[in-house]
Formats: sequence, structure tokens, C-alpha cells
Amino acid sequence: MVLLAHLNKDYVVDIGFGDSVRSPLPLSGEMVTDVTDAYRITRASTSNLLFFQKRIDGDWISEYMFTLQPRSLQDFHEMNVFQQTSPDFHFTHNLICSIATPTGRLTMSGDWMIESIGTEKTRRRIASNAERRELLKRHLGIDLNRRVSEVGESLHG
Repeated sequence: MVLLAHLNKDYVVDIGFGDSVRSPLPLSGEMVTDVTDAYRITRASTSNLLFFQKRIDGDWISEYMFTLQPRSLQDFHEMNVFQQTSPDFHFTHNLICSIATPTGRLTMSGDWMIESIGTEKTRRRIASNAERRELLKRHLGIDLNRRVSEVGESLHG
């Protein structure tokens, strides 16, 4: 699923795809430079496919492909269920939390805290569940010690 925005021209606005571009990306193929790297959209010469590309070490790498054919939310239902329930999908059996920062990204993945500043990544092993809870609270704003009703009350109260 790709969100298209129609402003003065057409853009892909895809902030939910991992460590990705944070600015609207023109469908026209113009390169956009962001905190972590450069991005662009290219079109296949023999089909209606478009490619979301990221520049890595000077090479353009296709992260995913898409078409401009409109879809309904129902079209994504089967894959949504798979991603939430399949033991073969990494999100169903791994702790993964990530937040964009002004200089890159902070990610907790399993027993690792990963800080990305630009294209540089620093990995640090998380020593205990207590440390994991503290890191989640301090860096990602997730307090596992609060009851769900308290979270709901603070969001709506």
C-alpha cells in the first residue's frame, strides 16, 4: 500500500516503511535527500510498475514496487491477517519498536538497541528485561508498567 498525495504534483508519502524517506517523494523521479540518504521513484520501461528506490553506497536499490491502480482497504485484508498471525513473519515473534529522530532513527529489535545517525548505526545489547522497559519508556515513550486503561484515559482525558 502506498499513499499518494496530489499537491502541485503527485507524491508518494510513505513514512511507515522502515528506515525510509520522511519527505514527500515526487512521482516524477526527482531525487529527494533526507536524513539517512537519497530516494527516488523510477518507472519500468515495459510495464506500469514503479519502483521506490534508496541510494545505498552510491547504488540505487529498489526497496519495493507498486502501481498507481487504486485499491480498497479490503484488498489488503489477507496480507494484514498474515502479518499479524503468521509464525513465518518476523513481526509476530520479535519485539520491534522504532522512532525517527532528528538525526536518524532509534530502534529496539529483540535484544538490541540500534541508534542510526545518518547512515551510521551503533548496536548495543540490552542486558535485561528491566533495562528493556526503561529504554522503551525513556526513548520510545512506551511505559509497560501502566495499565491499558490508564493509557486510554491519558489519551482521551
